[in-house]
Amino acid sequence: MNILQLPPNLIIKLFFELAKKKILWLCAGFAIICFMFLAAAFIWPKSYTSYTTVLADKSGVLSPLMEGAAVTTETGGPAGQRIELYKEMLFGANIMQPVIVNAGWVSSDASDVVKARTTIEVIENIEVSSAGPNLVRIEVSDTDPEKAYLTAKLLGDGFIEESLNSKQRESRAAFEFVDKQVNDYHNKLLKAEQKLKEYKTIAMGEHVGDELSVFDRIGDLRASIEELSLQVQEERIRERALMSQLAGEKQLGASVQRAGGLTSRIAALEQELATLRLDYHDTYPDVVRLKHQISDLKEMLNSGDSSSPFATSAGVGDLDTVYGALRDQLINTKTNIAALNSRHAQSKKLLEVELERAKKLPGVEAELAELTRDYDVTNDVYQDLVKRRENARVSMNIDVEQSSQRFAIQEPALLPLTSDGLRFFQVAGMGPLLGLLVPLSILFAFFQVGTNIRDKSYITKSMGAKLLGEISFAPLPNSKRPPSRITLFASLAIVAIVVNVFIFAVYIKMQQLGISISLV
Repeated sequence: MNILQLPPNLIIKLFFELAKKKILWLCAGFAIICFMFLAAAFIWPKSYTSYTTVLADKSGVLSPLMEGAAVTTETGGPAGQRIELYKEMLFGANIMQPVIVNAGWVSSDASDVVKARTTIEVIENIEVSSAGPNLVRIEVSDTDPEKAYLTAKLLGDGFIEESLNSKQRESRAAFEFVDKQVNDYHNKLLKAEQKLKEYKTIAMGEHVGDELSVFDRIGDLRASIEELSLQVQEERIRERALMSQLAGEKQLGASVQRAGGLTSRIAALEQELATLRLDYHDTYPDVVRLKHQISDLKEMLNSGDSSSPFATSAGVGDLDTVYGALRDQLINTKTNIAALNSRHAQSKKLLEVELERAKKLPGVEAELAELTRDYDVTNDVYQDLVKRRENARVSMNIDVEQSSQRFAIQEPALLPLTSDGLRFFQVAGMGPLLGLLVPLSILFAFFQVGTNIRDKSYITKSMGAKLLGEISFAPLPNSKRPPSRITLFASLAIVAIVVNVFIFAVYIKMQQLGISISLV
């Protein structure tokens, strides 16, 4: 019989008639379901959650002020990465070992195996999440609210302490590392400076200068050599001229001496002629002879060998003076030539030395440039490391000063008063609701799929047949069906029992929760 084909008002009427007939079974189902949920409410496993929120500010107040001057240690990366780092820190032995002992999970004298097993069990009940920017939420769940509260509180305190210690260790390790690098590079800088000084000393000892000065000296020496060569040539020309003049002066001196002898002879003959003329005439043979001699001597004096003006006007003393002056000039000229030759030879030696230095200059400059470059690079790195060391020192001080600013308990852990999930009243309250819905739903399903014809309209409307008559229900004499009044009383009794049991259970539960209710 398809009940849904009937009118709605008729369906409701027929369903209520069936419910009246099955009232006892409905009340029994209601009672069973209510008692089941009431029992479930008492034995339902309770879990209490306590949480704390920690402020983990990765920037702090001083960071903007010190930007560019110091580097603060940060827990960088996305939120998920930071949470994983926080979990590794929280679940480490440094935090978990004291927590499980102080929270009462294990005793302090428990073995390491027991502590490790308990730590794993406790970690399974801990949830670490992000509660917002720079906020870490630590949740602890357990059947004991006191343990959950203590564990959450100790985890928050341990997280802050370990974070501060970790950051201080990190900044101190960074400072010590940079300080060690500074000392190493300071020693390298001293060695590079010493090598550079030693090489410069050696180069200065060998008089090896830079390329410009060496080539300037070479040019100066070459110019000096050329000038000395010209001066030597000039002095040699002067020497030859003086030697030629001295040779001419020697011939002139001989002519002068011969002319002087002739003049003296002529003077003596003229004196003798004058004496003879006092006693004799010009025809006297001795006078004539003297005249001829004087005439011959004068001819000899006036010949080509005695034509120099010195033969007639200069004396022997003047010739000696001129000759001595020329000889002195010649000596000075030879001295100058010797000095110039010496300077010329010395300049050549110096030029050879400078040329050798010029050959060595590329290697010297390359070595000097390499040493200078090593010194400059080492000095630059050293100066940079000195700045970084000061920045690391400031960063270390910042981590110490910002300890109360960067990590703090934002929301302290509280003792949980209510359990998580479905509570007692929620589970127990579902009993009456489902106690009504489930039996009625089963009854409606039975009402729908049943084969009994419960109303005459089904025959006339659904089957299309004509109804000849209707016979009323009449119970058999031997029927065991209870009277309807007894069924009603039994149903009311069941409902009353259920209500009383629920009231008593609620009273007991409220007494357990510390809520006093007067029943009078």
